[in-house]
This record gives sequence, C-alpha cells and structure tokens, in this order.
Amino acid sequence: MKILKNLIVLSFSFSIAFAQGNGSIGIGDPRSAGMGNTFMASSRGVYAIGKNPANLAIPESNAFELSTFFPMPNMNLRLGNDFFTLDDYKKYFTGVLDSTGNRVGRYLEGSEKNKFLDLFDAGTAIRTNVSFNLFAITYYPSAAIGAFGFSINDKLSVRAAFPKDLLDLAFEGNTVGKTFTFDDMDARAWYLRDYTLSYARDLTPLLPKFFERVTAGVSLKIVHGYFYVGLDKINTAMTTLDNSNISVSGNMKMNVAASPDFGIVYDFEDTTKAQNIGPFPSPAGSGVGFDLGVSAKLNDIWSFGFAITDIGSISWDEGTVEYTSSGDEFVINDPTNSELIDSLAESFKGEGQYTKGFNSGLPTALRLGASAQVDKYFDSFYGTLLVVVDYNQGFNDLPSNSTTPRFSIGTEYRPWAWFPLRTGFSFGGLHGFNWGFGFGFDAGLFEFNLATSDFQSLVAGNSAKRVGISMGTRWRF
Repeated sequence: MKILKNLIVLSFSFSIAFAQGNGSIGIGDPRSAGMGNTFMASSRGVYAIGKNPANLAIPESNAFELSTFFPMPNMNLRLGNDFFTLDDYKKYFTGVLDSTGNRVGRYLEGSEKNKFLDLFDAGTAIRTNVSFNLFAITYYPSAAIGAFGFSINDKLSVRAAFPKDLLDLAFEGNTVGKTFTFDDMDARAWYLRDYTLSYARDLTPLLPKFFERVTAGVSLKIVHGYFYVGLDKINTAMTTLDNSNISVSGNMKMNVAASPDFGIVYDFEDTTKAQNIGPFPSPAGSGVGFDLGVSAKLNDIWSFGFAITDIGSISWDEGTVEYTSSGDEFVINDPTNSELIDSLAESFKGEGQYTKGFNSGLPTALRLGASAQVDKYFDSFYGTLLVVVDYNQGFNDLPSNSTTPRFSIGTEYRPWAWFPLRTGFSFGGLHGFNWGFGFGFDAGLFEFNLATSDFQSLVAGNSAKRVGISMGTRWRF
C-alpha cells in the first residue's frame, strides 16, 4: 500500500504544481462558471476574449472595460480525479488505531482488497486546471470604428492517468499466464501564457435584414510556452510465462520541454543548473493562434454565437527532451538479475535525450451557442432572466481540450439589477456532469463575481471527487 500511496500523492502533487487553456472544457471567467461553463452567446467585454471575439462589438452601456489585479485578478481553479473521495483517502491512507492506541497502517485482505480496486472502475485520471487573467481591457468607441480588446492570460493544465493494471499487479502479483497492459497510461501537461489582441465589427449594414444585428470578430494570439509534457505513444505489456519467466515488451515516446529558467535536471544528466524563476521566464516554445467568431441577434429575445478558437500551434525548441523505449521484447528468467530488472524499468520509463525540438497544437475547439432573454416573453416579470445553451467540440486531446462533445445550459436571474444569481449544468467532455452555481455584485462601475463549476461537490461534502472555484472583478466605464 505504501507504493500505491506514494504514486497517488505524487500524481496529485504533479497536478497542482503544473496545473487553463480554455479548450472545450476550460473555464475562462466566474460568470461563465456559475452558468455551467456556458458563454458563447452571452459573454461580454473582457469575458468575451478567448471565447467569441464577435461579442466585443455588442453595444452596452459602457464603452470601456478593464480587469486587473486590483482589487483581485480573475482566476479559476479546478482539480479532481475519477476515483478517490476525501472519505476514501481517510479510510485507506490515514491508518487505523491498534489495541495500544497507536496509529498503524491499514492492511487489506479478501473482499476489502476488491472494494478498493473497484474504486478505480470509473477511471484513474487526475485533472487540474488553473488560469489567471493577468490583464484585460476592451474599448468600443462606436459601431463605425469597431471594438478592440487585449488580454494577458496564464493557463496551466494537467491530465494524467496511471494504468489500472498497475494496481492489479501491485495487489495480485504477477499471476502465471496473465498479461498486464499499461496502454491506458496518460500524461499531458503544459503552462502557457498568451497575449491576445482582438478586434470586432458590426456588419449589419452589409448583410440582408434577416437579423437585427450581426457582428464578427478575430483575435490574434502570441503564445509563450514555459512547460510541456506529452505522452505521445505507449504500448507496454508484461506476461508471466508457464515456466515463471517474465516476458516484457515496451514501446513508448514522450516529449518534454521546459524553460531554461526552471533549472530542471533530467535523470540522464550529471550536472547542476541554476534556477531563475520570475514573472517573465524565458519560453521553451512559442507560437501563434487565432480565434474567429460571429454573433447574431434575431430580436430582443434571441441571440446566437459561433466561434472557432485556438487555431494554431506551438514550436518547442528550448530544453526539449524525448523519452523513448525501443519496443523490443525480452524475457526475465532471473528476477534477481539486476541488469534484467534495470531493463524492465527502462521499458516503462524510456531513455531520455535532448532533441532539436517538436511541435504541438493549440486546444482548437468549435463553439456554438444561443441565448434567450426569457423575461421579455412576459408583460410582467420580476427582474430579468437570461437562459443560455452551448455546444463545445474540441479537435484534439491536448490539455484542457477533449474530442468528446460538451453540452451546457445556464441561467442568470437578476431580481435586482445589481444582484445576479447564476446556475447551470454541463454534460460531456472529460468531466461528465457538472453543476455550476454563482452570484455577483454589479454596481455598474465595478463588478465582482464568485462561482463554482462543481456545486455538486459542495453538496456531496467529503464524498466529492472534484472541486472548482472561480472569482474575479472588472471595472466598467
């Protein structure tokens, strides 16, 4: 159990240390988080950057909007896993009291062992996303000129999973005739910073009068990558033969890149490196990305949005390392032979060496959305009620993205103009079902928002597997 505990703790530590690119599953602002991560047709001002730049040109009472570290930055934190709750951790890894009152380890036998392994039937993934909006500004002087936006965002994301068969091997041992495969291992993480310049324009005069208003927008992103790890391929298996020899085949490839300022020393190096970590580290990679968006208002009730975000790639060319194993099959006929055991370890870990570099994509995603100002259907309605729906589809499985579609529906109810209440539900993607909830304080000039994307976790208490919080402020002039 000690080995397994260290593995799980290490995975959590890795997730928190290198924890959002928006992608199809990321959360970009506290207003969206409260509405179940729904935003395509409803995001405005600084919250539209990175989602649908066309929404910048939707007129509001303010022409100028600003988000900075004062009084607090817009930040989002989300972490969780597929297998353990806090109650499970306390049960299996905090020990038990013996007859003398001393705390000792818990030993699992029989049915208890099976119950523990059953926890991982839903998956072994660990996911963490953290984002900070360091600065954002938008300005909409007039429909004739168009709208402008600029933002700086730090995005950190981790997706990792350890093989289920590794647990079976740890508990059951290498049973004769059984093959353990480790192909479901996953490791993807990055730390990015993007500098995004956006422009949007009202195109209504140029189009047929089917819609009351049509706007289009584009964003140019300069992306700096400070850290990346990607397990591109793994095909590793172990079988205990009838004569008790162990047959092992390993075939894996993993790319790693890190800023030279981080001072990372790899296991194949015999040296020391100085760390020089500051607010602007030297990038390990850089790239260019684009967002394209359209927004259309049918009438006072219905609006629609469409966007493709993060079109582009990153070229990693500093501190790039490749870990590979050959894929050759070999047999261990003497488990006490240290050279053979080293070969077994090498088949899992791979051999590392510096490379000239590699490329990775950005979390490209297709987004569709619609919104309805429901209160306008009624002659008498207390407050205002906005209902929004979204469809998000990632084009790759990079960190914070998923090729599994995600649907969401959210609401914002304002019993008074200064007090928005939000809730919503998200389905699909990597996280499955999520219940968002949030509220805010809108004084016109200043707005504060607080939300959780996993309100069901607050309700579940110690039986929750995920936690998420999003908060931020913006100034509106």
